[in-house]
Amino acid sequence: MHDYYARYLPQMTLAACVPLLIVITIFRLTGPPR
Repeated sequence: MHDYYARYLPQMTLAACVPLLIVITIFRLTGPPR
C-alpha cells in the first residue's frame, strides 16, 4: 500500500502544480487583465 501512495501522490502533486505554474507564468508575462 505504501508503494501505491509513494507513486500516486507525487503524480497528483505534479498534476495539480503544473497547470497552476503555467497559469501563474502566463499571468506574470501578460500582466493583470484590464
